[in-house]
Amino acid sequence: MPQKAWSDKRGPRGWAYRKASDLTDFRSMIPWFGQSIDAADGEFSLQNPLRFWRARTRLNWNPQRSAGALDAFKDVHIAMTLATGGKPLPLATWSRLRTLVTPHPLGGCNMAAAPGAGVTNHKCEVFGHNNLFVMDGAGFPSGACQNPTLTIMALTVRSTDYLLGELKRGTL
Repeated sequence: MPQKAWSDKRGPRGWAYRKASDLTDFRSMIPWFGQSIDAADGEFSLQNPLRFWRARTRLNWNPQRSAGALDAFKDVHIAMTLATGGKPLPLATWSRLRTLVTPHPLGGCNMAAAPGAGVTNHKCEVFGHNNLFVMDGAGFPSGACQNPTLTIMALTVRSTDYLLGELKRGTL
């Protein structure tokens, strides 16, 4: 079954696409992607944890603490666009709403040397909870300045090697 074109969709998604299409021709658009280091001071919590099937994740993060880095990031994108003969179209979520969209949220279960300083040890195992591992970007102790995909993969492979070794020795 062929997928319906965005322009034919109903509801909020279709409306948003049609509205965005009125503003620009996506066929001639080149997105700039980049990274910056924010304050890395946000906290996730779980609303309604007793009824986990209805629980929602809540982010408590003040983007104003990261405004300097994020404004500089926006300025570089505008300069790059102008330098290549383009027309800048700054990200509205930051320039107007002062909020962000990120493909790589990091932290939350920070890796540390001791329980009081973080959530997981160097093997990605949660302090005080044997055999509970966090094998993703949540273990980062701070923001990364490069795409974290390979680092996340390396941490996961290292933790998995440890886990397999323990299983082979029968200590888990």
